[in-house]
Amino acid sequence: MSISVKALPRVRASWVHTCTVLLVLCTLWLASGAGLAQAAVLSDADEKALRSYVLQPKTVGQFMALAQDAKRQKIESKANLAAKSIDASAAALNADPTAKRLLDKHQISARDYMMTLIALMRAHAAATNPKTALDAFGTNAANVAYAKANARQIDAMLKSA
Repeated sequence: MSISVKALPRVRASWVHTCTVLLVLCTLWLASGAGLAQAAVLSDADEKALRSYVLQPKTVGQFMALAQDAKRQKIESKANLAAKSIDASAAALNADPTAKRLLDKHQISARDYMMTLIALMRAHAAATNPKTALDAFGTNAANVAYAKANARQIDAMLKSA
């Protein structure tokens, strides 16, 4: 993995921008950048799980439908996703009645929601920065391929934020 020192701020800024826009779209639970900041300090086990997690069309569809539903209804949750683990964030979602109702409505578990959110953000960032090694984004080739193949859908979601 080699990233030039000059390219690093541009890559990091692009990645942060992409993540921030996607998180804004999902304002159901993330009203600030706290979750994004915490995503960088996940445990080694969570990072390993994210690197091996493969985005599936059904789960991404459920995730996007939930995010659109939350945006359309202008729902904001009080769940704290600034937890230092995916399981803790999922538990916060499950403990929030508004979040739990939407998760149940869209038939997606809180853990799958969190894994999909982070994996999709990372894959999209990697797909839009192809000269940067995948390890820099904490994703895998299958997810980057998914993000590239579904770039229009993802871009439309980002633009609607």
